[in-house]
Amino acid sequence: MHVIDDSSLKLVNQVSKAYQGLVVSIIITGSRMHGGGRDLDVAIIYDELAVSKKGRDSSSFEKELIEYVDEASRKLGFSGVKMEDKPATSSQVDLHILSLTSFWQLLEERNPYILSYLESGLAISDGGFFTTLQKIYDPGLMKPSKQAALAYF
Repeated sequence: MHVIDDSSLKLVNQVSKAYQGLVVSIIITGSRMHGGGRDLDVAIIYDELAVSKKGRDSSSFEKELIEYVDEASRKLGFSGVKMEDKPATSSQVDLHILSLTSFWQLLEERNPYILSYLESGLAISDGGFFTTLQKIYDPGLMKPSKQAALAYF
């Protein structure tokens, strides 16, 4: 059973509205959506071609997205986005940003991390991209490769 608190939903909706047409899917994963844990795991998949059409590059878009999520999450009671150069705290947003191309490449490699999104992630904002992939994954049509599992670990 998925339990999504108001703060998590508000954050996803804010990001979805702010980056409409650029963000393809926003997925919540991890223990918080099952009623446990204080940090929020969020995966954002964006369309790098749409970003490029707006005259922007993926790197600057990702940085902007991190800053936006960090600020919006703090306003909603989280302690911001988890950063490598800062100590971890409770109630952080563990943010994973992937372009469509990166997502497809990792999926093609049967990356266990991506497959875990498909297995247990909940698409809060999605135009059908992620939920369709979940339907394909569910009957076992996609399985992790041995090489991907070894590389992950």
